[in-house]
Amino acid sequence: MSNLFEVRDKEGNIRRYISILSHDFVFDKGLISEAILGEVVGSADDGRITEFRPNPVFLNLLHRKIEENGINAKPLIDEALRQHDGVVVVIDGRVKNKDDGVPPEDIIGLFSVVDGQLAEYKPNPNYLLYTNKGFMILEKSLHSCLERVVFEKYENT
Repeated sequence: MSNLFEVRDKEGNIRRYISILSHDFVFDKGLISEAILGEVVGSADDGRITEFRPNPVFLNLLHRKIEENGINAKPLIDEALRQHDGVVVVIDGRVKNKDDGVPPEDIIGLFSVVDGQLAEYKPNPNYLLYTNKGFMILEKSLHSCLERVVFEKYENT
């Protein structure tokens, strides 16, 4: 889930950010970099986003959490056991039917599989947080993990 926030910068310009946090939380606590997916820098008259600039701080956090927590995700573990050796691909939830193929921009990353075990994680440099299908959709446990990490960042600031 993602929400749009309009923020006035130091020069008085309105900036439009997308965050994983709720409006109520951000209104109460503010908006930190780790909570921002990126900035909407262009949009059409109908409100459709035409240009989106991803936030590298958020992308790094996303990949770090996948690397740390993916090895405990049951669907990934099951697939690693099935394959025994190879790779397990982490796919954005925007992809509804994997049998039709998965575009590179919807592949978040992949884990190598060695002897049925998830091994090294590699982020996909072609992954996009926003496409014509919308903003990223993460598996529920990963989304919750990201929110927890971001909430912890607020507690430590």
